[in-house]
Amino acid sequence: MKTSVYKKVHRDILLEWVYDDNNGITEPFSILSNNRERTKSYIGSNLTNNGVDYQLFPLDRVQNKYAKVDDSSYNFLSKSDYTSQGSLRHDQLNIRLPNNHTFGEYLGFHIRVYAYGLDGKTYDISNFFYNKNDNDQVSDMLGNIIPPILYEERLWDKNIIVEIPSVNAITLQLSQGNPISGSINQLLTNRGLSMTSPIFVDFHWISSIKTVGSEVQYQLTNPFSIEFSQSPQLEQLTLYAKESSVGDYFEIYPLYDGYFQRYLEFIESSKALGHVYYNEYLITIFEQDIKGKTSRFTVTKNFQDMVEWRPIIKYSTSSAIIDIEMRLIDKVDNSTIIRKAIYGMKPDQASKYALNLKKIKVRNINKPKIYVKNTLLLSDVDSITRKDVQQLTVTVNSPSLINLNNISAYSNNSLNFKRPRKIDNYFTIGRLRILIEPFDNIIRFVLAYKRNDELEFIDLTNCQDLKLSFKSESSNYEFGIYSEDNMNTASGMCSFRIPSSRYLDIKNLVLLDENLFYITTINQGVRTTLYTGQFSTDAVVITDDTLDDTDTSSIKDPIYNSKGIAIATKREVRFLVNNILTT
Repeated sequence: MKTSVYKKVHRDILLEWVYDDNNGITEPFSILSNNRERTKSYIGSNLTNNGVDYQLFPLDRVQNKYAKVDDSSYNFLSKSDYTSQGSLRHDQLNIRLPNNHTFGEYLGFHIRVYAYGLDGKTYDISNFFYNKNDNDQVSDMLGNIIPPILYEERLWDKNIIVEIPSVNAITLQLSQGNPISGSINQLLTNRGLSMTSPIFVDFHWISSIKTVGSEVQYQLTNPFSIEFSQSPQLEQLTLYAKESSVGDYFEIYPLYDGYFQRYLEFIESSKALGHVYYNEYLITIFEQDIKGKTSRFTVTKNFQDMVEWRPIIKYSTSSAIIDIEMRLIDKVDNSTIIRKAIYGMKPDQASKYALNLKKIKVRNINKPKIYVKNTLLLSDVDSITRKDVQQLTVTVNSPSLINLNNISAYSNNSLNFKRPRKIDNYFTIGRLRILIEPFDNIIRFVLAYKRNDELEFIDLTNCQDLKLSFKSESSNYEFGIYSEDNMNTASGMCSFRIPSSRYLDIKNLVLLDENLFYITTINQGVRTTLYTGQFSTDAVVITDDTLDDTDTSSIKDPIYNSKGIAIATKREVRFLVNNILTT
């Protein structure tokens, strides 16, 4: 998914932070160590405009004096080069400028992107400067690389794109709680980047450039600081458009977590947190690649009223596309979150919205008579179509069924007692117990069969719409699959992200003794449970976990809650036969 967030740092500078799950880049990189300040910085390559040629380091932070990175001229700088371990997800920092912008009194700008580590120190993820007098930079970077946008009634048609390693992706470079050896998370930091730290961006103008001896110094202004979240905000926010069932017009409205009513609740609850939002809709119709007029709707109150819009198709009679963009704008800091939707119209729909509607006269219409022959021999059909009767063989694909009773699961959030052998940490249905913490939870599962003391992993590649569900009699909370770089669905791996905003809802289920979770999939429209287990919001490890999942000779105690929902129905019973205790 691709999501953009817009924030202005100056009247003539608009920063667009683009989250893109599909933007994986492989490039060599370097780590710059400043021994004087005891700091580390990431340096990419010219492929991402994050190379050493476009980076500055501070000579004097108090006076805002900077110089270009050159470890051969400054003995307190040391640069170590590394090769990438594979594709890494990158975010885009798109620096947009308005039409005919010339920087005025300034010679350019400098941007520093950094985040906090678990040790409380800051680490630079990107460090980029632009000099308007550098002809190479002007020709290579500043140009119409991507389409211009209209923002706050101004056209922003100049831009510079810097590809920056995703901070969220770097924080996930972990193995058993420690940064993976050779990864950016290990080479750049002491203990790893914090998963809860925002991404900070400092924007400086370059006020002057002067040469002192052989040293070129850049004088910067005081920074203007903003921040972005590591992952897209309001992932539950989507835009929906449909043709009305009561008239020839379209209904356009946002959804939060799949429901319009929850969006209204989100708007009201945001006011208590200091966020006052309003919506701006931009609706454009395209007729056979011909762009039509853009309609603008602004909703500042009465959010319960949906936008009702009727298109007018002037040229096309076969098809048309409706492009809808919704901007959720915060009145406090003018930050903007954008959601888009596209609706394709078929010929029968396009005809309803033509420029000139015509009535069809039904007078004096001939009504044809239709004759149906009751019997039609197969030989008669074959004698008409072909001489020799042939047998036609059709291959019909049918789904293969798997036995769900024998599935076992392993999770990194398991509260079960940890056993020395890996296979013993896979628990059959109902035996796995996971922990839900009051923060963002990334829960990983591995599903497999236990056969002859070996694991046979389940291929989840063809499982459609995998979800992690927490369900009660009155509520159902579902979370879709969460993509990770090292996730291999063919080996039974699946991950789900539970945002902290859902923690209280899930905790309330525990208070109601509804402590079951389900991993489900859809097969031909039917939702099926792959695995069922228990969850808890208290980090208490199960120490009395002596049940052997492979033992089927005895019947163990059932696991149940006060609602009477039983997961396992085995129980061991002892009784006397001829004064002999028998199991």
